[in-house]
This record gives sequence, C-alpha cells and structure tokens, in this order.
Amino acid sequence: MNARAWLRSPWPPVVLVLVALTLGVAFAPLGVALGIAGATAGAVLIWKFGARQGLWFLLLVSIPLREPLSIDIVGTASLFPNDFLLLALVIAVASREGFRSTWRESPAFRIGLIIIVLSLPGLVTASRFFWGVTSVYRTVAQVAFLYVARSMVRTGRDAQKALIAVVIGLVPIAVYGLYQASLPFGADLPDWSVHYPAWDALGHKTVRIFSTFRHPLHLAHYLSIGVGMTLGLAWSTLRTGHKWLLLLVGAAAAFCNLFTSSIGGLLGMSGAVVTMIVLERRRRIVLLAPVLLILLLVVAPPALTAKLGRVITGQATTGAARMVTYTQSFQVVRDNPILGVGWGSVRSALEHDYRMTRADAVAFAAENYFLQRAVALGIPGLVLSLLLCILFFRNAVRPRGELPDPSWPRVAIITAGVVFYLQGQTFPVAYVSGSYILWLLFALAERMRENSVTSGGIR
Repeated sequence: MNARAWLRSPWPPVVLVLVALTLGVAFAPLGVALGIAGATAGAVLIWKFGARQGLWFLLLVSIPLREPLSIDIVGTASLFPNDFLLLALVIAVASREGFRSTWRESPAFRIGLIIIVLSLPGLVTASRFFWGVTSVYRTVAQVAFLYVARSMVRTGRDAQKALIAVVIGLVPIAVYGLYQASLPFGADLPDWSVHYPAWDALGHKTVRIFSTFRHPLHLAHYLSIGVGMTLGLAWSTLRTGHKWLLLLVGAAAAFCNLFTSSIGGLLGMSGAVVTMIVLERRRRIVLLAPVLLILLLVVAPPALTAKLGRVITGQATTGAARMVTYTQSFQVVRDNPILGVGWGSVRSALEHDYRMTRADAVAFAAENYFLQRAVALGIPGLVLSLLLCILFFRNAVRPRGELPDPSWPRVAIITAGVVFYLQGQTFPVAYVSGSYILWLLFALAERMRENSVTSGGIR
C-alpha cells in the first residue's frame, strides 16, 4: 500500500477523528466529544472491515484512551467503554469458537487462568478490598484480550493490521501530550492523573506530561513500545509509503516521550534501537542508530537533560529510592513466599509493616514488573510471570526462513516485547493499557509459532 492508497483507506479519517477527539477532551465537554468521535471511528471501521474486525481495530486504537473515555459513577472512574468493546468481542468469539481449542493450543491462556486463580485468595485478607477486586478484574481482562487476539489474528497480514492499529492509536496521545508540554506548570489539566513536576538546570518547574494516562511513567512506557513497533514495522513487508507514514508517527511518539522526563523512556527507546541492530544487522541501521540517539538528546527538553545529568552524577534520588523499594519488596516475598500479600495489600504492606524510610521519593510499589508480581502472588506468581516471558521470546525469536508467510511482523513483535520488559524493570507496570499490549504480543507470538509449525517449519 503506497501513500496515495493509504490516504484512500479508512485510516486517515480514523486518525483525524482521534485527533479531534483528543482536542475535544482538552477544550470541549468530554461526553459529547468522546461520544461523537467514538461513534464515527467505529462506524468507519465497521463499514470497511465488518462488525467483528471493525470492533477489534477500534479496541486496539482506543487502548491508550481508557482514562479520558471513562465514566464516573461513584466519584471515580468506574466504567470504561473499551472494556465493553472487549466484552462484546469475547462473547462473539466464544459463541463461535468456544474455549476448548484456546485452552488446548495456548500455553499463555492456561497460565493466565492459573494466575487468576492465584489472585483470588488474596481478596480474603486484602486491606484494600476494592483495589484487590480491581486488580483481579484487570488480570481477567488481560487474559480475555489474549483470547480475542488469538481469534482475530490468524495470518501475518492480520498481525500487521493489529500492530498498525496500535501505532495509529499513538497519534492522539502524542498530539495531546505535546499540547500539555506547551503549558506552564500549574495550568488547568485533567484530573485523571496526578500532576508531577520536573525541574531544569535552573530550577524552573515544568509539567511531566501524562497525556491520556494516569502517570507519566505509564505514558513513557506505552510510547516506547509504540516506537519499537514502528521501527519493526519499517522493516516488514509493508509498502514504502506506508512505512514512512508509520515512521512519522513513531518519530512524534519518540519526541513526545522526551517530555515525560522519564529516564526509563530513554532506556526503552534505546533498547528498541539496539534490538533492531541485533535483529537486522544491516550497515545502515548500525550507522543510523547513534545518530538517532544523539538527535533525541539534542532535541530533549531542559528538564530531561538536567535529570539525566543528575542521574549520571549520582545527585538524583530515584536510584536510591528504588533500592529501598527493592529491599522492602524482597522482605515481603521472604515473609510471604507462597501466596504473597495479595493485590489488595501491596501498598499497605510497603507503606506500613515493611516501610524503611519516610522519604517522599520511595514509592509504595515494587518498582519492577516481576518483583511486583512476586509481592502480590508470591513465588508461584513470579515463576508464572517469568514463564510467560520465556514462552513469548521462545515463540517470537525464530531462525530466519522458517515462516512461509513473510508478512509476519516478527521484528516488530520482538522489538515491542524487548521494550516492554526492559522498561518494565524500572516500575511496577500494573496499568491496563500496557498490559493489554503485552498479552496482544503473547497472542501474536503464539500464532506466529503455530504458523511456522503447521506450514512445515521446525518447532
């Protein structure tokens, strides 16, 4: 698909609608803006792809818009329209295919169900029962996402379309994030996130942008994954015009990521570039990679460069704070190795019984993807999380020549997975949007492996 054909496809109006949606969130009544834009985007996608595929693509595009799309019922975000999309797709897939084949063919699905079961005992002793129920619900939704993704993605072309939809979803969050970056600290911003400051070398406060997410670190993580996807798709079988459009979106996401003032965001995007070098081993990538990284630092806002300088010189408190949270978390796992403390008691345990310092920089979370799950679910939860990671990379990292269908976006899947786990070592990664992407990658990697096996490839 060249650029002219892409402009005649349904994606440009979807992008325009999503941009209008984001600006509407900033400047217009939320309900009207979201209702009109969501209905329009859904109608366009259903018209082009049919009901099931149209709703599937709408779900993928709307993943990062979970918070601004939410509806307050009891004084907090209670209803999420894209979760109803997921539920509708689960019902549609289950009525046609059932669950038996997925249980038989998908190790990730079986492990996900075991994690759900492991999460239930913690509800009995949860110090914050609502938090525990919410976390269990999120786990169920993640496994449901994998279930739907396995049904919707059968071929390499299906996988390409799914990842393109995720990349298209970067457009509104990058547009709104850059708009936030233009505002002074203390400006009127939505209340779905806590407003965190960043300081430049002169001590001036700026906004750590959060766009449509609850926390700047969530935004930084999601944007880094998107950058990895765009780089991987640029070396797939897509047409040249289409690749350049995706790279343009990736560049906007990378630039926006700088204003989160997240060193983890820099780490994740650097990991994406290094992964591309390892996978492709092409001279132009090796030569271009340092240029890209230097360019990122050149255009980085003063707050990020100042923070990077403090980290390098040891003046930043984030490293020491994380060491404290790691120590506290290991103590929790040591004392609760079998079932952990449960999702509803993670914050309480780190805030009270195992607290080592009153420093504000120390978070009440494990600040690490795997360690957070060990705290919540004990050693079994840690083992299952590690097993899912190992299975993903086993499925995705295949020798060249085994896939008879060259359209599988293998590089994009691997790069996105590397970025997820690499940046996930710096914070708990308990937010829904990033978790959905991880389980989507699980599904794509499984389907890719099945494609190579059923087509005569070596398992």
